[in-house]
Parts: sequence; structure tokens; C-alpha cells
Amino acid sequence: MPLLHGIRKIVSNVASVQRASWFATSVFHMSSVQISVKPQEALVDEKVHIRVDGLPKNGPITIKASVQEGKLRFSSYGCYTATEEGHVVIEEQSASEGTYTGIEQMGLFWSMKPEPSCRQNVRFLKQDITTPIVVTFSVLEGHHSWENLFDPPPKPLAMLDVLRWYRHPRVRRETVTEGNIRGALFIPPGPGPFPGVIDMYGGPGLMDYRAALLASRGFIVFALPIYAYEDLPSTMPDVSLDYLIESTEWFAGLPNVKPEGIGMIGLSKGGTYTLELCRHVPKVKAVVSVNGATFYSHEPLKYSKGDIENTRYARTHIRNSVLSRHSRARKWVPVRIKEMKGFLAVILNMGLVRKPTIPEYWNKSHASQLSRWFMKMFSRNRFQVILKFFHIVDNKRIPHRKSPNYSPDGKIRPLVDHFNRVAGYFYTPDKNICVDESLVGTRGRTTMLQYIPSKAAKFGVKLWVLAESASGYVHNIKCYLGKKFSPVTQLQQGTDVVLDLMRRSNLLNKGYHIICDSFFCSLDLAKRLLYLNTYITGTLRANRQMPLTIKNAYIDVNETVYVRQGNILATAYKNQSGC
Repeated sequence: MPLLHGIRKIVSNVASVQRASWFATSVFHMSSVQISVKPQEALVDEKVHIRVDGLPKNGPITIKASVQEGKLRFSSYGCYTATEEGHVVIEEQSASEGTYTGIEQMGLFWSMKPEPSCRQNVRFLKQDITTPIVVTFSVLEGHHSWENLFDPPPKPLAMLDVLRWYRHPRVRRETVTEGNIRGALFIPPGPGPFPGVIDMYGGPGLMDYRAALLASRGFIVFALPIYAYEDLPSTMPDVSLDYLIESTEWFAGLPNVKPEGIGMIGLSKGGTYTLELCRHVPKVKAVVSVNGATFYSHEPLKYSKGDIENTRYARTHIRNSVLSRHSRARKWVPVRIKEMKGFLAVILNMGLVRKPTIPEYWNKSHASQLSRWFMKMFSRNRFQVILKFFHIVDNKRIPHRKSPNYSPDGKIRPLVDHFNRVAGYFYTPDKNICVDESLVGTRGRTTMLQYIPSKAAKFGVKLWVLAESASGYVHNIKCYLGKKFSPVTQLQQGTDVVLDLMRRSNLLNKGYHIICDSFFCSLDLAKRLLYLNTYITGTLRANRQMPLTIKNAYIDVNETVYVRQGNILATAYKNQSGC
């Protein structure tokens, strides 16, 4: 033990000598170290210039930044070495270690984290924007680690406080209490009108720091609380879409908001709500969703007109129609999210359990053929009335037939787009994939209706389908809209379809192998795909471009002729049937 104590004392003395070689301990030398930050008072998004002077030649220092917010304290640090002239300029010199490394002009700000004595895994949130963020900069002797900066902290060589504001002093804040509407309005200086933005924080209460900063940059901003603020609902499941729509329309109609439209920015659940409001309020022209879900993962958003489009469409239909005495529509009740999920599950299972008519799934005459699962989900009448009013898009939002923006798949496009996103997200297909056409049987009135006598349904909507060869997993689909709305480009239609499906699926340049029939396959397509590191196998129609050796080949049964051009191989073969 005495030997160990002696070693510690020697090491301590050596470390003291090394520090003394860089910094003298006299008051005169310590006071010569100065730190400057320009500007010393600014908005939080403005860059600053940090410089330390009066240092020994090539002297090691640590620059630490600290902020106190409530009971939490955040800090950051960077280790630097002075130049020959005895100064450190952060925007020009590299930090060798710290909460950041390298040349980072604003590293001491963005790399802050809670100090060891505080609660961890929390982020800095400014609660009171009427006061600045006070950032204390300290210059410390030598290079320090994170643990050595606290308890007790090293004595600083120089210190400086810097003020960072979210709100410009000329920005005006007004508390909003208009009927059901609650929040805070931030108005920039000037006559206006200004570009308008609604800011929604995804948590409880009112968070207005980002709104204040945007207003300081010339936007008029409405910080819109969602719940747990004044007399608003105390929990998120009680939030109503009606309140959000009313607040958005009120803000968009203010005289000092530019009439062309407004933007929205939302965090977490607020991001989800901004996407929903984009559907319901035409004045919303742009949305920024920060970490917001694109679907309602836990609870549906309450809405007086129903949670989903079926309810709105059903009510409009019932109100504008003369119903018979025994019409099922007279017993209509709104469809909720859970019930709609069950409805879609039944529809999908009907594709697996085939029966001639829909009522047969509820037929109890033959016990061996009962579909008990269907009966537990719905009564026959309830299923059929939901099917009758099944609707995805509000008809008022679909462009008129004479509009240049009209597309015949407008009523189903959101469903198709969602299917393609989900199919690509949850599964990556194997190397071998196929492209083909499929006919979804229907005799509905639509310009997309096709008649293909070789198909079982004969009449229906034609889909271009990209699927995995081994499992049949459908990875991407595209509706054929007809000649008027799906004009053929300078490429052959088959070539255009294959390239488009592969681009939409993000499968090009990944070594996939496409298998297709003669409608799609061509030498031109093979060359284009080969250039994109994608391969193809298929049959060629006689009227398509092909090598004359293949086209004019006279071969006997079971004979084969090969022609190769680079990496493209063409084969002619005659089997027993003469094909």
C-alpha cells in the first residue's frame, strides 16, 4: 500500500509539471486568456464565431458550454490545441475529442446533452420564450474527458455568457381564445399580409418556441395546441378533428395571412394530424411532418362526420335518395376503424374461400360448407350495406371528367398507392420476378373497363402486376386507364410497363431477373434492362425485331438455333407440337 501511494503521488506531480509547462498559475497569465463570441446576443438559428486568445503556443484547452433549463442542465465540450500565435478559432480548427469532433462551427450548441447528475435521454425544450437561453462558455486548462468536467468542475481560465433568443423583440405574441379555438398567434413586424404557418406540437400543452422563431423570420405563425391546454380535452383519444379543422380554417382566413394558402408543420402525432388536415382543408398547401405516423396506429381521430369516408358518403346518399320501406340503408350506422379492418379482412378471405355469390357465405343450409368466421365478423345485411357504401375518396375532391387533371382511377388511387407502399415496405422479393397482366372482374360503369375474352371474368379493370415468381407475392400494381388516359410513349407499351413497374418498385440496378410473356418482351427492352443491371427472359412475337438467323430459321423438331450479341442470347426451338 505505501508503494502504491507513492506511485500515485509521483504520477500526480508529473501531471502537475506538464500542466505548468503550458499555463502559469499567476493571476496575470490566467487573466490574459479571453474568449469572445460574436454576436453575443442573437436568435437561436444564427451562427456565431467563437475565438479564444491569450493562450500559450500549442497549448491544449477544453471549451465547455452549459445551459440551465428548469431543473435540467445540459453541457457540451470540445478539446482544441492552440496555434503558434496562441489562439483557437472554432470554425477553422478541428476538435480532437469531445461531444463532437472535427471542424464544427456550431458543435458546442447542437451536441449538448444532459449532465451526469441530471435525468438522461431527454431533449432540451425552451418553456418560456420571453427569456433568452443563457449559454455559459468556459475555457479550461488541458484536455478533459466528459466525466472530469463535473463534480467538481475544473477552474476556468475564462468565462462568457451568450444570449440566444427564439423570439425577435419586434415579434408580437397574442393569446387566442376564439370560440373553441385555443393557441398563440405570432405576428412579425410590418404591414403584411405574411405567409402563414400552423405549428402543432405532438404532446400535451402549448409549445410555441418554434412558432416564435418562424415569426422572427417573417412568417405569421399559429401555435395550435392539441390537448391538455386550458379547456381542451385532457387526453389524446378525446381530440376531435372538428376542432383542428375549425382552427385551421380560422387561421387561413385572417386578413394578415396571405390568401393563396398556408403551410403546416407538426411533430409526432401533430405530424399525423397535419396530413389529415391537408385532406380536409383546401387552404393547406404544404405540410412538414416531423416523425409523424402516416396512419392512426392507436386510436382513431374523432370526427362529427365519421372516422372514415364510408360514413360521409352513406349519409349523403341516404339524405339525397328515396329509400324503399325495407332498404338496408335505413339501418345504417357509422363505420368505425376496427369494423372497417374486419370488413377488409373478410374481402381478402373471400378471395381464398370461393363461393358463387356473397349471400352464400352466410348460408346455413349445408353445415359442411359453413363459413363460421364470416358470420362471427358480420351479419350478412351489415356486410352488404358497408359494401354498398364502400368509398375511399370524397367525390367532391375528384376533378370533373372534363378537367385536364381528371383520372378515371381517382376513386381507388389512394388504395392502390397505399398497397404499393406497404407491399414494398414489408417484403423484399427474391431474384426472379415476373411481370404480367391481371383482370379484376367488374361490370361497373368506368372508362377503365376492358373486355378480354381469354380471361375468366372477361369484363373488368386491367392491372399491370409485378410479382415474385416463386411465391406469387405481388410487389407492385398499376391500373391500366385505357388508351385515352394511358397513352403509349415512343416505347412499345410492354417496354413502358416493365420499366415503369421496376422504377416504382425501386428494383432497377439490383440484379433482378424478370420473366414475362411475348406482350412485354422485346430486344429493345432487353438492352435497356441490361444497361440497368437487370436481366430478362421471355418469348418474342414473330412481328417483333429479332435476328434474321432466328426469324428465318428452318429447324426440325427438338432442334435449337442460338444467336448471341454481347450478353443478349436469342434462341429458336421447335418442340413436338411444332411450336
